[in-house]
Amino acid sequence: APVCSIDLFPTILAATGTPQPADRPIDGISLLDHLKSGGDSALAERDLFWHFPHYRHAPGPYSIIRRGDWKLIKFWEGITELYHLGDDLGETHNLAETMPEKVDELETALLARLKADGAKLPRPNPDFKAEN
Repeated sequence: APVCSIDLFPTILAATGTPQPADRPIDGISLLDHLKSGGDSALAERDLFWHFPHYRHAPGPYSIIRRGDWKLIKFWEGITELYHLGDDLGETHNLAETMPEKVDELETALLARLKADGAKLPRPNPDFKAEN
């Protein structure tokens, strides 16, 4: 299972014996048992999410879900990409057109998480004029 920077906070809390705050959700998981075991203990499978709703980076706003070996990238103003990282770590073969059911499954989970988190979704600026 992948490890993410969101796991640092709960790991530090566990290492110091500090309880997690009860007044807010913590997305990460503690890696303390995994580290103490030398990497022999299994990590829980979980979905990972990234959300970039702004227009600062090309190719515009996008959101990502990673579930197991599957990674879906939803470009809010363009295509959706689907990769099986177990077979294609370099993300060179977009499977979105050939696997619409997997796209639907992952996009549904992604949108549900964004809604549950109250995430701001990108909105085009009708007054924006691209400069050539």
